[in-house]
Amino acid sequence: MKNSFLLSIISLPFVAGIQFYINLDIAKNIGVEQFGIFAMLLIIMAMVQSFSDFGYYNFFLKSHDLSKFDVLTFYGGSSIIISCIFIIIFSFFDYALVSNELVFGYIFLLIFLPSGVVFLQSREKLWVVAVVDIISYLIGLWIYLKLSFLGVESYFVSMVIVLFVKNLFIWGGVLVLKLPDDRRLIARIVDGREYAKWQLMERGLLFFSLRSDHFLISYFVGGHFYGLYSFSWNFATQVNYKVIPIVTRIAFIKFSKAESLVESFKVIKAMIFIVSMVSAPIFVVLIFNSSEILKIMGGEWIDGYFIFSVVALSFYLRLYLDFVNCYFTASGTPYKSFKWVVFWGGSNFIFILIGVLFDALLYMLIVSSLYLFVLTFVVFYHVNLNVFKIVFSSTAMFFGLSISCNVLLGHLYVVSDLFDFVGYCLIFFFIYMLISITLFRRKLVKSIRSLG
Repeated sequence: MKNSFLLSIISLPFVAGIQFYINLDIAKNIGVEQFGIFAMLLIIMAMVQSFSDFGYYNFFLKSHDLSKFDVLTFYGGSSIIISCIFIIIFSFFDYALVSNELVFGYIFLLIFLPSGVVFLQSREKLWVVAVVDIISYLIGLWIYLKLSFLGVESYFVSMVIVLFVKNLFIWGGVLVLKLPDDRRLIARIVDGREYAKWQLMERGLLFFSLRSDHFLISYFVGGHFYGLYSFSWNFATQVNYKVIPIVTRIAFIKFSKAESLVESFKVIKAMIFIVSMVSAPIFVVLIFNSSEILKIMGGEWIDGYFIFSVVALSFYLRLYLDFVNCYFTASGTPYKSFKWVVFWGGSNFIFILIGVLFDALLYMLIVSSLYLFVLTFVVFYHVNLNVFKIVFSSTAMFFGLSISCNVLLGHLYVVSDLFDFVGYCLIFFFIYMLISITLFRRKLVKSIRSLG
């Protein structure tokens, strides 16, 4: 487990850096308004993946004796059914930016991927997923650079190939592993019905809560502003949707095995320390270097500096929301996780709606994020897990170190184009991590042991 976690963290800058460059290049080439349409298409596709397992993902993950038969029949079957349903629905729409065939291929491969991942995760083989991520995204980058003249279609071609490679290797790993073929699938499905019901409702609500700002802004505001907002959102959520899932995958297993509140508290502390350490440099770059990003983009993108900074700050404040979901779900109380999502998701929607209607969206986004930040710690305190001091000390420590490294490197490294900027980010992240590991080696080792 420890090796899986370390490899997952190491793979993060490679995968994020490649996606970072590709999205910057696409945005620069297609313009502000077109990027908004592109972002909405990706959001709709992400929605499809949320329902691919009928809510059984985490329930099966808690079953540490999950068999190949379970995965190949239930997960494989449900993936095919869901992908066929959504492909039929999507066939009624015409996509101006990309062909229908690429959209269908992307949907099918995107839905099928988690089926193999859940099996490897239940067997604590996440190192396979991390290695495959690095290989597949390097191939995807090479394909994108070769086909960049196709614009948005080059992105989907490269991502279809990335997803194909990932499915090939991950499902290959599932088939190669020699494990008993225990056929108790029907019994598992019956046992997990209540759990899956709450999970499915939570996912639908969670997706709506996290993406409601996009639908509201695109409908009420649209055009130029939504293009800038979706561009900012795309980069500001890198930590929330890349770093946190890696940590919560590992933590979920530890939470499900925890026999006391003390053990759960150790896991929470480890999660906060590691996420704070990894997220600080990313948000420092997004907040303090966003003007450089937008100058490189040129044209209409230069107007988005304030939007970029506000969106980045607001999502940093939301970092720890998923920790509550992870704790409740892994502890065998998915209905509490659902209630939590109902409460904060509804609150977030109301804040965003007020912001859109009264032309104060960015200000309400900050207010909403501050409210959710405080609410997260209130919930943890309510279940006797007071983590505010840990978050405050970790944030101050790692943000201070990130800003220092950023200022120092800024005087030594000149950025002139997109490749230069991605290179700057990777060098900055490497220097920061080297110093962090040197200074906080003991605490980092302790945290990794708590999760591993």
